[in-house]
Amino acid sequence: VVLFASTVAQPKEIVERERKRPAKTSTNAKYIRLVFGDLAVKVLSIPVFINLYNHFMNGVDCFD
Repeated sequence: VVLFASTVAQPKEIVERERKRPAKTSTNAKYIRLVFGDLAVKVLSIPVFINLYNHFMNGVDCFD
């Protein structure tokens, strides 16, 4: 995925997207609190290729 995605978008290209805070029971709860604080939703800067992956995830072979 990384090799494909890095040919579609440059690794340094960034886009801002609204993200929901994961559950507080998550293993990464300590780090999630650092990023989200008390907010349930926050606009985060993410690499374009991650955004493309998230947007088109499960888009291949949907009709098989």
